Formats: sequence, structure tokens, C-alpha cells
Amino acid sequence: MKKKAKKDNSAKQEAKARKKEEQIRKKAEKNEEKAKKKKEKAAIKAQKQKAKQEAKTKKQEAKKSKKANKSAKSGKGENEEGKKKLNLKLLIPVLLLLVAGGALAAKFVLGGDKELTPPEAYAIAEESTIVLDSYLEEGGKLVTFTLQEPEAAEGEEPKEDKKDKDEETADEAENAEPQPVDIDAMLLYGYEGVTPAALEQYVTALWADEQGFIIVDENYNEVEELPVFAAPAEAADEAEADDAEKEADDAEPAAPKLADGTLLLAREASVEGRLFQVRLTWQEEKGACTVEISCPQAAFPEEPMMNTGSAMDYVEQMKPSDLGLPGESMEEYHTYSQGGNVVIDGKVFRKFTVYSIDEVTNTNDFVGVFVMSGNGRTIYRQDQETGELTPVKQ
Repeated sequence: MKKKAKKDNSAKQEAKARKKEEQIRKKAEKNEEKAKKKKEKAAIKAQKQKAKQEAKTKKQEAKKSKKANKSAKSGKGENEEGKKKLNLKLLIPVLLLLVAGGALAAKFVLGGDKELTPPEAYAIAEESTIVLDSYLEEGGKLVTFTLQEPEAAEGEEPKEDKKDKDEETADEAENAEPQPVDIDAMLLYGYEGVTPAALEQYVTALWADEQGFIIVDENYNEVEELPVFAAPAEAADEAEADDAEKEADDAEPAAPKLADGTLLLAREASVEGRLFQVRLTWQEEKGACTVEISCPQAAFPEEPMMNTGSAMDYVEQMKPSDLGLPGESMEEYHTYSQGGNVVIDGKVFRKFTVYSIDEVTNTNDFVGVFVMSGNGRTIYRQDQETGELTPVKQ
């Protein structure tokens, strides 16, 4: 009787698990439909922005033509052109009037003797992220800024030149709203006096969940370790070391210098088929660091999907602690693959159930339901009452 009761209880639990699985499947389908609608809205918005920019370009060209005719009649063309060059220095930092295109060509370079105001954010189109300036230590500063604009593609109207951009007066420019940087543009920020600690803190902040970047190689495969930011201390011979020790017993140790290096971080952009990326390149000399911001047409590689047998073998080789469970080995548990997959954030996850082994009755006691990504890197535990997913391995 006791064994029969346990079997009945196990059957009820399995029926309950199947019911919850169906609920979760429907919820996943609903979330997938929402994501699809969101992408469609983003595409419509991008089309509207493009149409708006094209209309603006035509309006500016008409204004240019009208003003050129007026200047020819009054004989003041040359003097007004001189004024435009002067006003351009005020206009460029305020308005970034860009046109969508192909390869990067035109450049605006600011810096040199001029002191630059740090940006509040690195932004291209609708994408933005935190700036290195917030992590700089004493002596660290922004020294150059370069905006590389996209060149007009074949069949498109040519982009207005620098003279055309300066049609507005300096007063109008100061009161105008800054325009978003074109999605095909590239921003380059040059810094000096950057320390290894500041750079590491900045990268760690980009890597955190709030910013959502991952460290990748040139093929956008994920890299799970931070690079070395500090150069090794310079070696000295024994005589030099003895002299230095006598002269500097009480002196503070020299600050570490940057090691030469580069790093690429990326995340999915709001525009489908693009990645928002931050490329950092640093050098020991002057503590120089370049931050390159772009939004190229690219995508993360598809994760390899383990088959059912490989997935279960992978789980059985894990430690119970990887699933938030007690014990020393997964041999203390039985794992079973569940039919059907779950889609989370557009990625396919496999579902499996874990049972503990009752040593007295040699029967299974239900422990929980888990979902695992195709490559096994991410695992969630699923609440059977609410369907809520709790990360246990990321």
C-alpha cells in the first residue's frame, strides 16, 4: 500500500509538472510574439527617421540654392563664405548633421590646444553607454575627439559639405537641439593619463549587467577573462636595486603603468542586425587610450546546440552546487529530459527535471525543473507555481 501511495503521488507530481510546462510554453510563445512586435516597431521607427532625414537634406539644399542666388546678386558671396568658416567652429560641436551612407570618409577632429569638455555619454543613433571620463584619476583627461561620417552610397544624394552645414548663424546653432549621430558613423575619443586601475574599473562597469556588454574576439565569440592592464615592473640589476633601496626606503612605490593592449566589447543594438560596440586600445606611453564607438552590421555567432543525449551527459558531469543543490555528485540524483524547448530572449533552452534518490524505497523524489541554454553556459531553475526563472548558472 505504501509503495502504491508513493506511485500515485509521483504520478500527480508528474501531471502537475506537465501542466506547468504547458503554461510556461504558452508564456514563452507570448513573450516571443511581443519581441517580434517590438522589432517591427523598431523597423518602422527607423524608416520614419530615414524619411525625416532625407526631407531635411532636400530642404537644406533648397535653402543653399536660394542663398547662393541671393549672394550672387549682392556681390557679397566671398565675405559671407569667410563668415561661414568662422561660424563652423561654433557649429560643429553643437550639431552633428549626418547622412546615412556606406564607408567612413569625412572627418571632424577636435582637440590639440583646445580643452575638450567630456561627453555625458558615448552615443550613436539610439544607442548610448557610460564614458571613461567618470573613472579617470588625477591627470587623466580627454585630449582629442574625432567624428568619422559615413560617405554617401551610390545612388544617394551627396552629403552636404562643410560650407552647407554652416548655413545657420552661431546664435541659431547654440539654440538648436543636437542631432543624433548617424548609425553608420564612428566616434573616436583620445585620452591621456589613463591608469590601469581606471581602465579596469571602466571595463568592469561595461561588463556588468546594467550595461550589458560582453567581451568578444574579432569574430564576436565571447571571451570570459579580462586582459592584463598593468605593465610588469621594470627589472633592475642587483647594484641598482641596492642603491635604490638605500635612497628610497620611505618613498612611495611607483604607480603602475599601462601595458599595451586592446579590447572589444559588444552588445545587441536596438536596430536588428547590428551590434553596439566599444573598442579600447591603450599604450604605456603617456597612458594613452583610444575609445572607439561604432554600431556595425554584425551579429553574435549562433550558439552550438547540444543534442538531448549530450545535454543530459553534460548535466550528469556537473556538480550539484552548479544547480544550487546539495551533495557531492550528480550520481545522487536522476535527471530526465523534458519534451519541448523553451525560448528565452530569442534563444532556445532545453528543459530537464531532477529527482533525488530515496535510498530506502529506491524511488525518485521530485526536486525541480531546470532549463539550460544550448551550450550549457546558462541554467535557470523554474518555479512550478509561478513559472518564474531563477538563474543558477550564468
